[in-house]
Amino acid sequence: MNRISQTAIAAAILSSILFALIYLYGIWMHPVSGTAVYAWRVVGMAVILWSVILFTRNWQPIFLTLARLGKKWHLWAALLLTSAIFASQMWLFVWGAVNGYGIDIAIGYFLFPMVMVAVARVVFHERLNRLQWLAVLFAAAGVAVQIWHSKTFSWVTAWTAGTYPIYYAVRRSMHISAFNGLFIDITLMLPFALAFLWASGHWGIPVPAAKYWLLLPTLGLISAVALYTNLYAAFNLPVALFGMFSYLEPTLLFLLAITVLGMPVQAEDLWTYLLLGTGIILMLSNNYLRLKSNKAA
Repeated sequence: MNRISQTAIAAAILSSILFALIYLYGIWMHPVSGTAVYAWRVVGMAVILWSVILFTRNWQPIFLTLARLGKKWHLWAALLLTSAIFASQMWLFVWGAVNGYGIDIAIGYFLFPMVMVAVARVVFHERLNRLQWLAVLFAAAGVAVQIWHSKTFSWVTAWTAGTYPIYYAVRRSMHISAFNGLFIDITLMLPFALAFLWASGHWGIPVPAAKYWLLLPTLGLISAVALYTNLYAAFNLPVALFGMFSYLEPTLLFLLAITVLGMPVQAEDLWTYLLLGTGIILMLSNNYLRLKSNKAA
């Protein structure tokens, strides 16, 4: 394995670990609310991203991206819609962890790759092989069992797994690069984050709690590095291998939800986890076979 592949694998693993750390920030920053942690995360990421742009003076790609939208109101509407989806996902990731939805978030991220496969078939007319079809069917069965047992389905899981595919599908059709899209999203979120911090009284860092002086600056830095390493891995790893690493983050989130956040695992949910786990194994097997086939070619 060459040096670039080793670096990309390290980046994929590091990004999952860093996202898991962000997941715990709501606990570490108690009694600051989950929404306030999200707002501070936006501020921190804005500082990092704007610093990069100002330092490199690389404004042209941003301007070109916005210029391509022109006076086409439907493209601006699509941009704002997807930015709102991304904002809601960033908020839910932190808020849910401290409000009893830790496992639901993890399940949503487990389901996300399989929902993306279904979206690829319906929206982009990509052909699915037998293992992919089976993975989607097992995931759907897991959801059905959960609804049958509890007569409901977690809105957190549904939102996590259901709206991210909309974000990626729309952004892909708009041909907006990952960094440009992220810069635009965070810039759009920034005024709302600042307004919330000011109006809610969270603008001032709680003193004498010295830990906040360490946690707040590192929150933006960790978020930026996590996203950068994730994008680096996505661009430098084979799709199949990157798909396999995509399950590391929700696995860490699930384990943290049980061990650190103390979320209980109900006996009636075991069938749901078994069906979802089977779907995940099928997806991993499919990705492994694709990777093996590409190496042999």
